[in-house]
Amino acid sequence: MLALHVIAAAALSPLLSHEYFLREVALSQPPVALGPLAEHLIRAGGSLIEPQPVGLARHPLIVPLTEDADGCITGLLRWPNGQKELPVVRTSTGSRQLTWLAESADK
Repeated sequence: MLALHVIAAAALSPLLSHEYFLREVALSQPPVALGPLAEHLIRAGGSLIEPQPVGLARHPLIVPLTEDADGCITGLLRWPNGQKELPVVRTSTGSRQLTWLAESADK
């Protein structure tokens, strides 16, 4: 059922599904600068991807935003304690390692 809501939100706006996922699944407030961050990541060569619950198994604490041609995912790191700021991180292909890119989408 949740996946249907995420897909329906994606049809309205590219980032509505991310905002919905952040609010309803990650239980976090979407960053004000989510749009500008996504635009920057797309200009840098990433493709916008959906934050579908199926993808949570790969990186359970990351809300994915973009994926590069090499398979690296850039997204927001959500903390189990519901921390207000969500750091921007990047995954490494074939690794569980994360690279810290920014303290938050706003910075």
